[in-house]
Amino acid sequence: AYAPLANALAQARLCTNLCKVCKTLEIKQSALPVPDLRPVHRAAYFFECELEYTNLSSEEMSAMSIVPMLIDHCSPTLASLKCGSLFSIRPEDMAYTMREARALSDELAPKGLAIRVIDVGDGRALCYLYRPCQLCRMLACEKEAAFLTEQGYPYLTVEDAVDLLCARLSQGGAFPHEIGLFLGYPIDDVVAFIANKGRNCLCCGCWKCYTDACAAQKAFDKFRKCTSVYKRLFACGRTLDQLAVAV
Repeated sequence: AYAPLANALAQARLCTNLCKVCKTLEIKQSALPVPDLRPVHRAAYFFECELEYTNLSSEEMSAMSIVPMLIDHCSPTLASLKCGSLFSIRPEDMAYTMREARALSDELAPKGLAIRVIDVGDGRALCYLYRPCQLCRMLACEKEAAFLTEQGYPYLTVEDAVDLLCARLSQGGAFPHEIGLFLGYPIDDVVAFIANKGRNCLCCGCWKCYTDACAAQKAFDKFRKCTSVYKRLFACGRTLDQLAVAV
């Protein structure tokens, strides 16, 4: 299952060496042929070229990859069951992680997904996987739009709103309360969480529920089952691109 990807990476390493030779001989790198790769492997190819040989082995690259963590923490968003997922990481190499996230974001864009990695200092980062179209629908809802306006998001586009959220997250400290909407939490539960200061919830899973405990518990169960299935499929060789649902 991994042979095509390995082949793509091998071609990338060859291209990297050719680029170095061309630079020495003052030959334009644009003259180099780009191999005909499936879309699922193209990001890996250009990502490897961009690294320009950081002396990392394939094993080290795999160990540093955020892909397994995207499966562990973001499967419901990959499956289009919610609009966003967020998790914390402590990268060995922040620049490497940022480059990988950009490559993956480009690769997943046709599936309606985007990735942001936010450097929050002290060697830590937050990885946010989201679905711009679902966020756009959320921003268009009257109650959600009014709440976000109160929180300092006055009628922004999706990318502007995500930019502002990432800027606030990058400051460190406690998460801004509005982040719940960017993760697909019900607006009534987000508002109630703030009013109750995080106490007195009816049940707790991905979020603290204050309104419809039955519906929330069903959602929590569905998310857990989705994550379990995705982790099993990933372990059997399915790629991130194959597991991402196009919407």
